[in-house]
Amino acid sequence: QENILYEAVVEPFGRHNLTRWYEKILLLCSSEVQEIYAKELPEDKDSLTRSQIIEILDACYNSSFGIKHLHSHLSHFRNFCLLEYAMIRGYKIIFLTRDSHVLKDISAQLAQQSNAWSREEARSGESEKQIVYNPIDIESLKERVAWNQRHKEEFGKIMSDYDVHKVSYEEIYCRNNQLDEVHKIMDYLGVDRGGLCMDQFHENMDYDSNKQNTSAVYNKIPNIEEVIQFAKEEYDDDISYIIDP
Repeated sequence: QENILYEAVVEPFGRHNLTRWYEKILLLCSSEVQEIYAKELPEDKDSLTRSQIIEILDACYNSSFGIKHLHSHLSHFRNFCLLEYAMIRGYKIIFLTRDSHVLKDISAQLAQQSNAWSREEARSGESEKQIVYNPIDIESLKERVAWNQRHKEEFGKIMSDYDVHKVSYEEIYCRNNQLDEVHKIMDYLGVDRGGLCMDQFHENMDYDSNKQNTSAVYNKIPNIEEVIQFAKEEYDDDISYIIDP
């Protein structure tokens, strides 16, 4: 109970995450799986077989309380396998989305440019001030938003008759009801609300200090005004606040 909120395997199907952070879990897998992770995971998201995905999930769940998974790390079909694995076993599923698909995919482009996929990576080594960003590719952004919207709808249909807790990133981090949202998650998981460490809660929910892309970063995007206009005209999504200090 006291650890269920804090112990999970983060993105086990992301590149090198198991070898970098969860070596003990990887050692529970077969030599074939270990060999795959010893190399750079290929772009082909179907490179892991269905049985290998189940093997990795078994190792993760035998060693932790759950996983965080980004659907873009696996092909659409392999994501079905992952959801099937969880639903057959009656596992809890928290479906985390973004209210703004545009901001989600801007973040992805910035991470690809800087090769920094977390706040820690963005602020280590070469400082934020030294990173130079290229213009955001509007056409790529449009395609990615459509891809995310389509997959969100399809996954929603798959889980339509399953007990899923749906919550957005913005509901947890960007509004004044953070504690209420976390309490809803705890209730869904069947965790006593008294098990929440308030010091750790406030530390994790400090949006300004935990945010990877700040207004300073957004203002370094050469065509940021064009991107803001595109979001408003194409999706009626007003993201102009991202460049405010």
